[in-house]
Amino acid sequence: MSLSTELRVGLLILTGAILVVVASITLTGWNPNLADTYQVHVLFDNVSGLQPRSAVRIAGIKVGSVELIELSGKKARVHLKMQSEYPIYQDSQATIKSIGILGDKYIELDPGNSLRMPLQDGDEIERILTGSDLDSLIDDLSDALNDIKSITGAMSRSFGGSHGEQRFNQILDNVEELTNNVNEISQVTNGRIEDITRSLQIFSKDLSQITQDNKQSIRHIVSNFQHFSQDLQVITTENRKNIQALVENLNRFSTSLANDGPSIISDLKEMSTSLAEDVPQITADLQTILSDNKKKFNSSMDNLDRAMANMKSISEKIDDGKGTVGKLINEEKTVEQLNSALENINKLLGSVDRTRLDLSVHAEFMSKNQSEFGVESQTKGYLGIQLQPLKDRYYLIQMVSNPRGKKNKTKEIRLKTLDDGTEENIEQIETTISEDLLFSAQVIQRYYDTQFKIGLFESQFGLGVEQIFGRNEQFKIGLDAWDFGNEFGTHLKLNTYWRFHSNLFVVAGADDFISEDKDFRDNFIGVGISFNEDIIKPYLGSLPLQSLQ
Repeated sequence: MSLSTELRVGLLILTGAILVVVASITLTGWNPNLADTYQVHVLFDNVSGLQPRSAVRIAGIKVGSVELIELSGKKARVHLKMQSEYPIYQDSQATIKSIGILGDKYIELDPGNSLRMPLQDGDEIERILTGSDLDSLIDDLSDALNDIKSITGAMSRSFGGSHGEQRFNQILDNVEELTNNVNEISQVTNGRIEDITRSLQIFSKDLSQITQDNKQSIRHIVSNFQHFSQDLQVITTENRKNIQALVENLNRFSTSLANDGPSIISDLKEMSTSLAEDVPQITADLQTILSDNKKKFNSSMDNLDRAMANMKSISEKIDDGKGTVGKLINEEKTVEQLNSALENINKLLGSVDRTRLDLSVHAEFMSKNQSEFGVESQTKGYLGIQLQPLKDRYYLIQMVSNPRGKKNKTKEIRLKTLDDGTEENIEQIETTISEDLLFSAQVIQRYYDTQFKIGLFESQFGLGVEQIFGRNEQFKIGLDAWDFGNEFGTHLKLNTYWRFHSNLFVVAGADDFISEDKDFRDNFIGVGISFNEDIIKPYLGSLPLQSLQ
């Protein structure tokens, strides 16, 4: 009994997957107990708390460990043992952090821009970031306390002793008396301003009423003013010589004023001298007024003493562990709960930040023209978005512009009359194309250097497998199968991929190569470009999003 088409296709896919996995293990020499590593080193000013075998992390994920710490001049040289599958680049950055507030120290790395050259075995990470750990916080707090101590010391030296207290009391008395005088002046001034405002309002109403009642008169006045202006222009023209003589007289007057100016200035100086002699008497009167208010200053000092006593009481309660602040400072359980909450928040933010976004566009050039199916095209286009929340899993969404579209086969029975007059049924098969814009949505799971795909392939359910090669994973070969119930047979596609630049790649292979209709069997070659999130984000930030709201 012959095997069905679906069973033959399933066996072919299973055999292909087994061969790809065996080839991967044979060519790459994979060993689960052996992980390739490389070493880099970094210089820190201070590595207090960091120990050999401490973790090296990228975005919270462990990618290596501290192998050796040694002294190099006045700095500490830290040797890092990195896993080869996690490359770091020339603009990478390193910093020392701690887990929680009182946790162990580890080294956090920013791998840098993948467009730069990767660091090789023995290279140095040159960019260092200062960590924001508990030691830095304590140093900043110590500096702040020293500043407060210097301020209180200066105040103690200025107002210490009976003489300083007397000076401080006198200052406060003067300030209080001055404040009272300002308040009295403000009250009087406010009353006068209110009177002026009311008078202006009354005047404005009267002026408005007068204007309304005398519109005709005002018009006559304006007309008279215009006639006066015209007459004045005529007079000025006829008496130009007299006006010039008047200007000359004004010039002589200004000259005379310049000659007599020094005597006038001397008189003004005498007036200012007399005023300066009266200022000491005014100052003495002001001091007398301020000295009469010492009792008020003493009351203010009593209030200040009570405030200082309250502050002392609060400080003692904190030292005894009372209240929320006291528990936070003195109870280790509270600190542990705070560390746990901060760690959960860091995990949440880390999972969001690790999601990578890649955008790719490529075109495949088919070896056959599709004119026999009503389409004048040899190009197949792909626009894809790849979301990668985990290192070994990502999701692929594609829009596919396929000139062949979706294949349909229709059968028609026609009655044909033969030459001998008899009739015979003739079966005619017609192939049509529809829906040239197709859609793909796939979940891709990676196991070591092998990737398995499941989901929609060009609007039909399908499966696929890919094998990755090369040190930088620049080569891939894969086999995809979909549209299992098609009348022409399952759609199989063999792909080869080569990324010859960080953003450029070429593809080649065979498409639908086991189709029952030989016209659909085809070979292709294509070229494409991809953009990762480091390139896309700057352009997204420059979009005029506010204008779209």
